[in-house]
Amino acid sequence: MAIFFRILEIADDQGKGTGKYRYTSRSDEEEWTYGLCGHEHETVEEAAKCPDARTILDAEFRRDGASKRPLPRIVCLCGSTRFWREFQRASLSETMAGRIVLSIGAASGTDDEHFGNLPREEYDRIKAELDELHKRKIDLADEILVLNVEGYVGVSTESEIKYAKQHGKDVRWLWMPDGIDSSCEPPSDEMMIEIGRQVREVKNR
Repeated sequence: MAIFFRILEIADDQGKGTGKYRYTSRSDEEEWTYGLCGHEHETVEEAAKCPDARTILDAEFRRDGASKRPLPRIVCLCGSTRFWREFQRASLSETMAGRIVLSIGAASGTDDEHFGNLPREEYDRIKAELDELHKRKIDLADEILVLNVEGYVGVSTESEIKYAKQHGKDVRWLWMPDGIDSSCEPPSDEMMIEIGRQVREVKNR
C-alpha cells in the first residue's frame, strides 16, 4: 500500500473551494482523503508548516518495514552563534555518534560578523527569519542539543528550548553544573534555562 500526501483546498458542503487549506493523506487502496490536522490554513505555505501535520508526516516517513534498517535519530543544535566553533565540534561528534544533524546555516561566524554591517531594521528582519527557520528544523528533529557553553543561554535559544519542549522534543545539554554525575538527579530543563539567564545577565553587563 502506498500513501500519498498533498495540500488541498478545503471544500464546503456544496463542493466549492473555501479558500482554506489542509495537509491531507490518501492511500492507493482507499477512496477517501483524510486531513492530517483539524486546522483550516489561510495559505498553502501556512499548511505546509503546520506542526501537527508535520508530526504525523514524520511518523509516517519513519515507519520501518520488516526489511528496512531503523532510521537514525535527528538532532537539532541550538545555541548562540557566538559559539559557532562549538556548532562545528558538536556537528562532527553527533554525526560520528550516528545521528542526523540539523544546525545553523553557516557555522563560520556570529550573526554580527555575517550581518552586522546591515541597517538595524534589515538586521532584525533577517534575524527573525532565521529564528523562525530554525524552529522549522526543530519540527523535523527528534531532539535538540543545547550548546550552552559555560551555561550561557541566549534569548533566541531560550525561545527554541521552550518551543521544542512544547512540541514533545527531547532536550540535551552540552554543559552541566559542576558536581553532576550519573549518581545525581540531573537539573530540570527549567533550572538549566534559569542558570542560562543568570549567565547571560552577567556576560551582557
